[in-house]
Amino acid sequence: MSKLVLYGTVENAKKLLPEFKSKGYVPECFCDMDKNKQNIQFLGYPVLSIDEVKKKFLDFKVYVTLKEPEVYEEISKLINEGVFREEQILNDIKEKYISCDYLEYGLEALSDGVYHCCGDQNTEDYAKLPIMPYDDTLFEDVDAFILRFIEQKRQIINGINNGKHTSCTGCPYLREDYWHKTKKIRRLNYSLDHACNLKCSYCYKKKNGYKHTSSLDVNKIITKFKTSKFISVEHPVIYSSGEISVQSDADEIISNLQEYEVAYISNGTRYNANLHNMIKKTSSSILISLDSGTRETYKRIKGVDLFDKVCENIKKYSSDGGNVILKYIIMEDNLNKADLDGFIDICKKSNVKNIRISRNWYEAEVTDKIKTAAIQLVYKAKRNNIFYYNDGTITCNNL
Repeated sequence: MSKLVLYGTVENAKKLLPEFKSKGYVPECFCDMDKNKQNIQFLGYPVLSIDEVKKKFLDFKVYVTLKEPEVYEEISKLINEGVFREEQILNDIKEKYISCDYLEYGLEALSDGVYHCCGDQNTEDYAKLPIMPYDDTLFEDVDAFILRFIEQKRQIINGINNGKHTSCTGCPYLREDYWHKTKKIRRLNYSLDHACNLKCSYCYKKKNGYKHTSSLDVNKIITKFKTSKFISVEHPVIYSSGEISVQSDADEIISNLQEYEVAYISNGTRYNANLHNMIKKTSSSILISLDSGTRETYKRIKGVDLFDKVCENIKKYSSDGGNVILKYIIMEDNLNKADLDGFIDICKKSNVKNIRISRNWYEAEVTDKIKTAAIQLVYKAKRNNIFYYNDGTITCNNL
């Protein structure tokens, strides 16, 4: 049982006591810099000065009860001035500098190695993105592999904050903020170049003849990552490795990911009962890019005549609490009224409450026609109580 000292504003500590007790800590006292609050009792515990705490207890843990972001500045001050040792602090210690969520926490598992992110949405030259290629270390000592990746992150972050030109220079996602001092991977995206059964007009794979280029076993990678002490997933895992429903080991992959909340990227051409069960979890989902509201347009964009089958599967997946998100990539081919109305009608008939309005990122220009279609889709969604997320087609000023 560890002795616990609660430092800071005593009123903020009231709700924390039951939590710490349940974790095996024994609250001994409060510690406050305000002399008017010292030498009194609060919730049955004495309020002492720092000097009194150190005289009374030789070995103890400290939790600082201030609010964010003041708490991080206070913790840094307490450690730098030698008031408490870093290992005594129970708070999650954060430091302020320029970085981004992807540099800090992200791991994108692609076919040629692990990336920190997929770049700015307009990035076409992936050779400019920092990559760490796969090697035998991944399967022989996964912690050593992840540590090398974290060290690569650290070098990029240090370069940014020292004013050096890096692969991230000019990225709109960079910001000055408080970041975890303890470095771990908290965001995972599996996006290996595995098989898909469609030939979408906007797909990057058109450039390589729709060939399945990755021979890596995604299940083996998932299994290894699950054992690493440097991976602590706090966000839904993204699974976008080809089309999962056509992969021979789909059920094994789904089972391997069942301990996580997962966002599956799928085309919806095949129904998988295990996948349906997964998307009933609170933060799990399946994102299906329908990109049309009529059979003719679907066939033209997707290269196959499976519109009716996909609509049937959307209805299945959204039944019994399944969380389905329908995506509409607006292009010159699908911005007509029949498709926009048809898309909303499919949402209503399938009880889909979430849509994602996007653009073809391989086309540089967002034309006025595309913006107008996006605005129309937004208003149609609003009228039907459908939540929408805009992904690069319009800005708030357009609405």
